[in-house]
Amino acid sequence: MKSVIQVIGIFFIFVCIYSFNITDAYHFDNDFARDLVEIQEITRGDLRLIGPGATFGGLKTSPYYYYLFAPILALSSFSISAMLIFQTLLFAGAISFFFHKSKQKYSLIPALLATCVIGFSPFMLLAARSPGNAFTYISLLMVLLTYIHFYDIKHPLVVSIIGFVMGIVVTTHYSNLILILPVGVLIWHKLTQKKYIWLLLVGFVVALTPLILFELKHDFVMFRNTFIDKSYVNFLESKQLAGAETAKQNIFENIIFISQRMYEYLGVHPFVLMLILTIAYYYSRKNKTVLLHLVTVTIAYVTVIILLRSQFAMHYLFPLMTFLLFSTVLVLLSKKQTFIGFILVILILLHFPKGLYSDSSRPYTLFEARVAQVLQQRLVSTDTRFNILQVRPDTIIVPHGYEYRFFFEKAGVFPQKVDQYAQSDTLLIFSEITDYDLDSLRNWEIEQFGRENLSNAKKTQLKDITVYRLSK
Repeated sequence: MKSVIQVIGIFFIFVCIYSFNITDAYHFDNDFARDLVEIQEITRGDLRLIGPGATFGGLKTSPYYYYLFAPILALSSFSISAMLIFQTLLFAGAISFFFHKSKQKYSLIPALLATCVIGFSPFMLLAARSPGNAFTYISLLMVLLTYIHFYDIKHPLVVSIIGFVMGIVVTTHYSNLILILPVGVLIWHKLTQKKYIWLLLVGFVVALTPLILFELKHDFVMFRNTFIDKSYVNFLESKQLAGAETAKQNIFENIIFISQRMYEYLGVHPFVLMLILTIAYYYSRKNKTVLLHLVTVTIAYVTVIILLRSQFAMHYLFPLMTFLLFSTVLVLLSKKQTFIGFILVILILLHFPKGLYSDSSRPYTLFEARVAQVLQQRLVSTDTRFNILQVRPDTIIVPHGYEYRFFFEKAGVFPQKVDQYAQSDTLLIFSEITDYDLDSLRNWEIEQFGRENLSNAKKTQLKDITVYRLSK
């Protein structure tokens, strides 16, 4: 009973930490708003075989993340707050599961310190408060790594399920591809009957089913676009993701670049964590389990440094960071290094990302209020064939205004799709730039709608934004 209370206590503490001020602090932006529109359509019966687009060529991710959140969105009457809280519950649950198994095998204090090292790491706090395919999978990855470490893998069905879960993680965000070999090595080590290892592949392939069905249905469009038409070149030339950083081509420079970026979000320099693993191996009389963690982490680290030398986004490193942090605390637990665990907790808390909890300049309530004002002024109605554009001063992409689309659809007023500007009779342009010159708009969307219609734009000034209504 005491153990159950402790686990519930850890769960409650991390829910409170992860969800504190989340509604006002969450930065509501295009990507999650786009996903909300897709999830909202799933709840209305329009099912999906693919998820968000990847930033490598024409590849799409799997739709599992959509279906995970769809019931929450439907049951909460399309509440974004419910989605945010659900994300924190997933992470608090994964952290609690790790604490429970750590305490069972070791003892309370080491398990508590290890849990705090993982749970308070800046990137984990960010992920726990940011629903999306680039973050949500981390909770499932934590559960998977915890299971692999603390359980004997005997039954063939369990092997298949592990492969299936790994497939979900990898296809939800392809940055997890770097973990296939290291995690595979860990599973091989824990597998009591090696003859079942092929079932990992079976489970993994089953997880690919939605993507395979999509390709069969659409004449292998993702493969053709990415590899035949060579759209992957855009990734290699850092053109796939607007405004993305570029990693370093020189291997040694890239080691410094990648490691420094990881330090910003880990709270502890990755070199320190690697040093801990190396020293632990040396002083453990070359223990095979410690060596296994050191080797698998090194494989993952080297793979990232070699492969990630072009387009770069910070979340590409989150699988490696999760794996490195897990491996380090597991070794510290096995060696009962409470003092080092305590030092790591202090270092991580010194890097606590307080900015995550500050009120956002773009809370979702802001967009909800703007849509309500547009509907109140009857700029569009349920029978209007309209589309949406958004003009922002801080982005170089063409925002399709998904932040507004979600709330229009929630109100039962449905804009046309982002590839239907030519079929739309009305265009709403939400401008966050004061006195914006519409003639400066140069994009495919406005050309499709008809540049000649810019001259009949009607301007409506809301409280904090200008809305232009263009009609054909």
